[in-house]
Amino acid sequence: MRGPWLVWVAQRTHPALVPGIWLLISFATLGLISSATPITASSVWSSTAALWGTILVYCLIPAYFAFATPYLWQRTQSAVAQLSELLPDPARAWVRVQQVPVWLQLLGVVLGGLLGLLQYGGLLTSLWQSDERLLELAMVVANVIVWMIIGWVLCWRLYSSSGLRSLGARLPVNLYDQRPLKPLVQVAMLDVLVVMGAVAMMPLQSLDAEFRWDNYRAGLAISVPAALLFFLLPLLGVHRALRQRRAQRCTELQDAINRCDHADIVRLHALVDHLHSVRNMNTWPLDFRLLSRALFYLVIPPLAWVGAALVEKLVERFL
Repeated sequence: MRGPWLVWVAQRTHPALVPGIWLLISFATLGLISSATPITASSVWSSTAALWGTILVYCLIPAYFAFATPYLWQRTQSAVAQLSELLPDPARAWVRVQQVPVWLQLLGVVLGGLLGLLQYGGLLTSLWQSDERLLELAMVVANVIVWMIIGWVLCWRLYSSSGLRSLGARLPVNLYDQRPLKPLVQVAMLDVLVVMGAVAMMPLQSLDAEFRWDNYRAGLAISVPAALLFFLLPLLGVHRALRQRRAQRCTELQDAINRCDHADIVRLHALVDHLHSVRNMNTWPLDFRLLSRALFYLVIPPLAWVGAALVEKLVERFL
């Protein structure tokens, strides 16, 4: 399969078409439900504001991923195109990144849907005795759809990240100049940013200024490991290649030291210093700026949640 269907649609229409259609369908469905049953707090949602915040999350996250998917594909395509110039067979560079198996995409949809269903397992047992069964059923279906989309995106990017790892392992590397590997790092960081961007929407469920751990538990349990995996997996192949090249270079320098005339102090010291610097070379194609940015992407949403919880407790204490 040559890329996700969202990419196919975005390339032939406009990237905002699918997100716009989803939002229209969501708000139209919401209008129909609100005309049949009042959207107010119930035994599941402790306040009307929390319920509306959950509805917003269900509307925005699918639209967000529908817009981010073509952009991710485009940036990945650009990165692979740049990296493939370093290979003797550039046509093979896209194979593992582009041809995502249909079974893997379906697996992500099924697993995501099951996770979304399990989150409302307690509600389903008493759904048909509820006076607001239409609204609650709609929320269950919306949650399942959201997690089906998340599962699909995660499986797709996992396969692409694995393909980038294989591509990185085949790249010719230069210990002294790792700048050609920068596109690989940029894609890895973009995956982290997209995942954590979705996580940053989850505090909308706390529009009533009440922090509920249950609203964030599943999101954190999935998003943080996924973001770490998407960041590290594409770099593992090139990291291994750099380690091998560093070990090879150290062997070469050690042989040169062994052959060097020990009376030639200047050359001997230069070789020893060079060997020491090569041994300490970083085999991850990251500098401090890129690494700090990736860590910032990872920690900012959870820190925002903790800050919101602390502000809530502070307000409660003074009021």
